[in-house]
Amino acid sequence: MGFCKLDQSIVYSSVWCESLEVCKTWVTCLALADAEGIVRVAAPGLAKLVGIPLEDVLKALEVLQGPDQFSKNPEHEGRRLERTSEGFKVLNYCHYRARDYSMSRDAIRKREWRERAKEHGRDKRRDIVPPLSGHSASASVLCSSVSSSSKRKNKKQKSGYPFGFEQFWNVYPNKTAKVKAVEAWRRIDPQPDQALVDSMLAALEWQRQSEAWLKEGGKYIPHPATWLNGKRWDDECKGAVSKPDYSTWDVLNQNADQREAAQLGRPTGSRAIGQRPFQREGEVEAQAAAELAQDDDAGPETDAQRLEKLTARLGALPANDERRTIFNREIERLRGGIEQ
Repeated sequence: MGFCKLDQSIVYSSVWCESLEVCKTWVTCLALADAEGIVRVAAPGLAKLVGIPLEDVLKALEVLQGPDQFSKNPEHEGRRLERTSEGFKVLNYCHYRARDYSMSRDAIRKREWRERAKEHGRDKRRDIVPPLSGHSASASVLCSSVSSSSKRKNKKQKSGYPFGFEQFWNVYPNKTAKVKAVEAWRRIDPQPDQALVDSMLAALEWQRQSEAWLKEGGKYIPHPATWLNGKRWDDECKGAVSKPDYSTWDVLNQNADQREAAQLGRPTGSRAIGQRPFQREGEVEAQAAAELAQDDDAGPETDAQRLEKLTARLGALPANDERRTIFNREIERLRGGIEQ
């Protein structure tokens, strides 16, 4: 039984914006096509294979045989199917069939792995699972990848980190030289128990807000190994905890005010204090403001360009990242300016 190369770019194509019936009919035709792209099936048989009524399949075939002005491939005016004496022909089948995937990132990574295995005298076929009957060789490569991945995962779990280290590492703001930090952790005598770990986390809670650690964007935060070697969890909290430097907010508000003044043709600084888009709300907000201010310093750009860049940055943030609130606020402000 043959197989079909299904390019992952199909999910970005215009056909993926069509109805479910069209998408199912199209993928079924790709799966049924022979080496020349011929789909030897009549419409009633195709409807049975797709699992939808015949009239829906006929409408889908009409769409697939018609021109598509949004198609990425300009050949055949974007048409995907053509009626033949044998059934239908997938017009761009040979184009995708002949595409070379050997330079894809995944293919390059696998080649590099095989080369490294060969240099170290390792039998790279050791983990390969023989292909099952009726399956292509690609299935054996997939099984090999899954098997190797499971072994690497088990090995990582076996080696692990010392008790409590990951709790410390997740909280420590300067994530530098992790290997040295682990070595410093192992040298602590006696080895930290949960009570000591809790003391470390409590100390980090106030040290992260101290003036020394907030100064110049955290430039003077010690490396984690240095902090552990010096037993800095025993430091005493001196005086009140400093608040973050909010000068970045002023710069950001000034830049936003200048952009809005240029758009609306009004003097700079005419915005009321209560209407400032960015308020002094805390350390996380200050961090988000600093990132936005860096975008302003990068050079002049339109609100549309800034909106596109900020939307991409928002998509890269974890769902629980508190900076998302600030970025969403700026996105809404930019959208309002563009709509005006």
